[in-house]
Amino acid sequence: LDPTLRPSPPPRSAPRLRTIEGLRIGVLAETLGEPTEPEVTARIEAGAERWAAAGARVERISLPSLSLALPAYYVIALAEASSNLGRFDGLRFGRGPAAHEAGPAAAMAAARSHLGEEVRRRILLGAHVLRAGYRDAWYERAARVRRRLVQELAQAFEEFELLLSPTAPSPAWKLGERLADPLEMYAGDLCTVPQNLAGLPSVSLPCGTARPRGGGPPLPVGLQLCAPPGHDEIVLAAARSWEELG
Repeated sequence: LDPTLRPSPPPRSAPRLRTIEGLRIGVLAETLGEPTEPEVTARIEAGAERWAAAGARVERISLPSLSLALPAYYVIALAEASSNLGRFDGLRFGRGPAAHEAGPAAAMAAARSHLGEEVRRRILLGAHVLRAGYRDAWYERAARVRRRLVQELAQAFEEFELLLSPTAPSPAWKLGERLADPLEMYAGDLCTVPQNLAGLPSVSLPCGTARPRGGGPPLPVGLQLCAPPGHDEIVLAAARSWEELG
């Protein structure tokens, strides 16, 4: 065995908050209006009131760049996916020497035909935003939005220990429900991409159920909490406290 490998430490139980009294929680106002569905907003507001009733100091706050997080995230994520997956060209990785006989283009097509539809979509769109003449207009602008959002979140954490939002703007989807509409599926990431862009530890907690806007039976709603970078113990402790609140 490699002597540098070490066994994983035994799992620890989630830490407890010493007290919820005085815990500072900022509710992200931009995540509670459109396109978040009204019933989801109602459940999240009820969840925020539950924290307040337990002694937390809960206030609404606004982050101006939050509305730009979703498009910025997908520009950056698609560019990174295209760059990382560019190695699957059928030459260095793929079906072997036999595939090379038909030429590089055919080898690449054969190798990538085995990738899923969503993977191929991300390679194509990512290549587009990185191509000459488009990089400044798309990727560089998205990177600037990310830097601005990180700054705004850092300022928010100077006042609050946790930030609260829905996990998604709608109740849970039925399995496979939005596969036919990728843009609608991407829009479901509205509330989680800011944490990905800024590298924030986050947790999603159950927060009741709501009927989807289009009708149907009630489905689960998620309440999301995030903390400053490197403070995973805060979100774990908060999740433990949420369970204990019942």
